[in-house]
Amino acid sequence: GTKIPMSIVYRKGLEKNGDNPTLLYGYGSYGYTIDPTFRLSILPLLDRGFLYAIAHIRGGQINGRAWYEDGKLLKKMNTFTDFNDCAQFLIDDGYTNPEKLFAMGGSAGGLLMGACINLRPDLYKGVIAAVPFVDVVTTMLDESIPLTTGEFDEWGNPKDEKYYYYMLS
Repeated sequence: GTKIPMSIVYRKGLEKNGDNPTLLYGYGSYGYTIDPTFRLSILPLLDRGFLYAIAHIRGGQINGRAWYEDGKLLKKMNTFTDFNDCAQFLIDDGYTNPEKLFAMGGSAGGLLMGACINLRPDLYKGVIAAVPFVDVVTTMLDESIPLTTGEFDEWGNPKDEKYYYYMLS
């Protein structure tokens, strides 16, 4: 399978005993790369014993343009399976367990959350889907919505049957 890069941060002394509360973050669209840099906003989580991870999934561009291309249009499912694979790794490698694993994403990352929790509800205790883009088909069919036609390069045009049925899947 494809190796998915992931950035993991936690406080010194964390034990890999499968019992750590964990927040896994992802986006995976538009070629946007989530830089693994210092974030003041995660310190309160770390202070409470959380592990914080960023899944650098396909649809982003951390591994170059091909990485992005492999996570859009008719390859969008890669984005979702990559994220779930990262969650599974965190469990299998002893960082956490499904009762303590939470996932978060916003906008297109909210779509990611919806897809991932539906594909693998067994992996997560909960998800935070901030301003989620969850009804792709209806949104993309309404060309009167600003920016819709500009989104065809990312998601496809559902007026084309192959994209319509892929979006529904």
